[in-house]
Amino acid sequence: MTDEQPKLLNGPDQESFGGPVFEPGLGWGFYVKKWLKKYFLKIIVPIAITVITIGVFTARKGTENGIETTTANETVKITVLRGDGPALAARRALAEYLKSSPEELTAGQKIFIEEILRGKIGGQKLVVGEEVSFNLNNIKEAISQSKNLSSYQLQVWEGYARKAKLE
Repeated sequence: MTDEQPKLLNGPDQESFGGPVFEPGLGWGFYVKKWLKKYFLKIIVPIAITVITIGVFTARKGTENGIETTTANETVKITVLRGDGPALAARRALAEYLKSSPEELTAGQKIFIEEILRGKIGGQKLVVGEEVSFNLNNIKEAISQSKNLSSYQLQVWEGYARKAKLE
């Protein structure tokens, strides 16, 4: 081995402590700032705009009204839209079912059916764009139960219906 190790100048006696030699100069912050000034508008902004645009169009993807009826599987599929909760998803599923199979129902009966269907979803959190399926047999059973409500029960459900915004 040779004795030619780098020496640090550490004062008037010039002792060597054997560590890295730091040279004065511009740090990495200067170079990052310079790079950002040069490429910010050319590279970073277009990439950010592209990512945001893709995100917006992906979020809007789906059916126009968020409803798809599949009779082969005997389900009504609802695509969750912004602002939908379990009750609103159930309301939209019932409305779609009633388009294809008209039934004469009061507003109170519709709210009763909505509550039964909401219970079938369970406590799961709904995510925008997610599909929620309602079994046609469950919808038919709920309609049947709503037609068997007593006059007092129907009166109570009518009170709830006045507070809800039905389609």
